[in-house]
Amino acid sequence: MNAQISEQFSGKKLSSIWIGESSKFSIKDEKLQLSDEEQTGSAYLSTFSTAMDDASWECFLKMDFKPSGSNYVRYYLSSDSPVLNDALSGYYIQVGNADKQILLYRVKGTTSKKLGAGEEGRLDTTSISLNLKVIRSKSAEWKVYSKLNGEKQFTEEFSIVDSTFLTSSFSGLYCKYTKTNAQKISFDDIVVDGSGEKDAEKPFVSSFMPSDTLLTVTFSEWVNEDFLKMEITPSLDYEASWNNAHTKLSISLNETLLSGEKYLLKMSGIQDFVKNKAGDTTLVFAHVDEVSQGDILFTEVMFVPNTDGSEFVEIYNNSDKVLDLSELKFSTRKSADSSLYSSKKIANSVCLIFPGEIKVLTNSITGVTNFYHSDLNAF
Repeated sequence: MNAQISEQFSGKKLSSIWIGESSKFSIKDEKLQLSDEEQTGSAYLSTFSTAMDDASWECFLKMDFKPSGSNYVRYYLSSDSPVLNDALSGYYIQVGNADKQILLYRVKGTTSKKLGAGEEGRLDTTSISLNLKVIRSKSAEWKVYSKLNGEKQFTEEFSIVDSTFLTSSFSGLYCKYTKTNAQKISFDDIVVDGSGEKDAEKPFVSSFMPSDTLLTVTFSEWVNEDFLKMEITPSLDYEASWNNAHTKLSISLNETLLSGEKYLLKMSGIQDFVKNKAGDTTLVFAHVDEVSQGDILFTEVMFVPNTDGSEFVEIYNNSDKVLDLSELKFSTRKSADSSLYSSKKIANSVCLIFPGEIKVLTNSITGVTNFYHSDLNAF
């Protein structure tokens, strides 16, 4: 079957295609089993899916209790975010509410709007075994079908037309439950098919926040940790963990950084779910010392640039310390009374300058390099 998702949970462990709150689920008897530690709460898993045009979603679920407004399942057909317990845009089927129905919702942010609802009381039994099927045409007509245990054919619950959202990035499962039902929901036979907008964007590091004890690397999108390789030089002992969306990598350092030492975090194998691959990435970090008077020197100031050129300031680290330019501010004096204009931060994020290193501050790199021989690493 050439489906975007075809999952029968036949292995002993949860497949790596699923991300989210995996600690609250387990594989039991070839089914995905909610396995929270008998706590009232919620749990979700999501996986990559672009299906929206001529699309279909199928799922088997079992609930060993009567669903209600406090105990229900959502099958997210589409979402722009893998984090299903936070703000997102997409569509989901809800199985269970106060009226014991199957419903279709559209969600934007944290606000859900009911688009359609099936027969009241259809789920008014002490235990639910249910096959769901949803079909969406290219013209945005949604048809929702269900088949309860013992029924031979699917029943059409309802059909509606809604074209508010035309693309998807993820599909997934969300469970809401009270303490007594924290281990009474299971899933199987999840199949998603259809076409959608192709993801061709490569992931990249969107921010890097280092400190003496923690390195936080944020990526532009979900990254597959199974392929990511990391190395720190000089070598340091560390522990790594991901957020639920697999977009933020936290690296806890178990050793003290040496003053004046330059450390490199080298990463390779950065790729997203559809195997868009980024190039190897090297990030620099170090122990940052406090700035003292005389540590930073102005070595050149260009305040009357060439036509089409840019103003720039060249600074030099005159110390034997590693300094962070984001901790410094820059200002000029007014000619009238020698008072200072409002100061501006030299950098909005961590920007290290090592002993003996030169940095060039400008609002246009090409406005400098087009007229002067420059080392691009200085910008």
